[in-house]
Amino acid sequence: MKRAIYILPIILLIALAALSVVKLGQVGGPQGDLFQGKARAAPAIELQTLEGETYRLSEHLGEPVVVNVWATWCLPCKLEHPYLMEMSEETPIVGVAYKDQPSAIVKMLEEDGNPFAVVGLDTDGMTGLSLGVNAVPETFLIDADGMIVRQHRGPLSRQEADAFKTEYAQLKTAQSSGDEVN
Repeated sequence: MKRAIYILPIILLIALAALSVVKLGQVGGPQGDLFQGKARAAPAIELQTLEGETYRLSEHLGEPVVVNVWATWCLPCKLEHPYLMEMSEETPIVGVAYKDQPSAIVKMLEEDGNPFAVVGLDTDGMTGLSLGVNAVPETFLIDADGMIVRQHRGPLSRQEADAFKTEYAQLKTAQSSGDEVN
């Protein structure tokens, strides 16, 4: 009986550890694109840029925009960088540098290339918080009306970057023809 008192907590601990491993393995699965088909209003974003100017997301009202929240210290951000470079050839991307140092940002963009039309500095993380960022990187597609119509948590793969480009192009086409995209 005394052995059961000692063995039971060990068995429970092992079961809890196994459950944790299983649950961690499910992270990033089908929840990658959280807002597909569920638009929500983008927050009012105003950030200082690397050039010391003020960037406002509201300047993009009337046109779709892709926003990528990233950091130089983020390894998954480096993994998605080549896809952002390809994506930027057809789709303008606003980069939001999350809790990062301007000198590190400039150095990385000089070395790896700059896919961003503008880089806003989210030094305190409040912009990321207002967007609902869970962890960097996260990418958002905001339509011409200022609604977030697509969000992806984690690094973009080629397929996900292509999906953002396709949906951006559809929004641009609908905007120029005056149609609405479902």
